[in-house]
Amino acid sequence: MDKLELKRKVLEKVKETQDALIKELAFSRDCSRMSSDAEDNEEGFGNVLNGAKATIMGDVDRLSKQLSLAGEQRLVLDRLIASEEHEQVMLGSVVKTNVNNFFIAVSLIDKVNVDGTEFIGISMEAPICSVLLGKKPGDKFEFNTLQYEILDVF
Repeated sequence: MDKLELKRKVLEKVKETQDALIKELAFSRDCSRMSSDAEDNEEGFGNVLNGAKATIMGDVDRLSKQLSLAGEQRLVLDRLIASEEHEQVMLGSVVKTNVNNFFIAVSLIDKVNVDGTEFIGISMEAPICSVLLGKKPGDKFEFNTLQYEILDVF
């Protein structure tokens, strides 16, 4: 398979994964909100319900923040151009190494599998990304006691 076709497939799979995360976070937030609303309708439990409501509202706030971040990350993905081939590691690069394969865009909870090859999504803020940026095929580096060699960048 052509490198740019693989890159396009990786980007699409990462977008699908991010969309699923956004959907899950929105559902969880909405369920928490409904639980909070149900707590408002209960009477006679005093401090017990106030504590539960505070916990639920904390969950709603946390989920709202995570949802906002996931939406911002999705916008990053939308700006990437899969038809651009990179000679060195930068935002939007697919990086193949002797240890793992990476996609430089957003951090993912799980690896994505494209045509039998796994890719780890990492954000520009990830510690390994600061080591990877600017590297080219043939470059070597150490990260978390592992020795890496860049096999390909595109």
